[in-house]
Amino acid sequence: MTINYYPTDFYTYTNATFAPYKIEEIDGQYHIEAYLTGIKKEDVSIKYEQPNNITIRTKDRDDIEIYLPRTIDSDKSEATLDLGVLKIQAPFLFTDKTIQIK
Repeated sequence: MTINYYPTDFYTYTNATFAPYKIEEIDGQYHIEAYLTGIKKEDVSIKYEQPNNITIRTKDRDDIEIYLPRTIDSDKSEATLDLGVLKIQAPFLFTDKTIQIK
């Protein structure tokens, strides 16, 4: 599943306070990319609000609030910011599991 959040006229918003993002669900975790062109690593904070909310705060832009359908494990989440792209990997707290009945 991939969720893209872009305004209808993306180019109108590239210099605004809006930051587009993309969410993918891959191998038991969410891969989130937020496009923060011109923002420094020290000006970004990520707040995990259980069970499944992430807030990305920056110094010069509006907060990005992401509501995920599944509960995430914030202790195992990782984030990097490189060339204006913030990448967050947030594993599910519980992964789907099928068991055999004995």
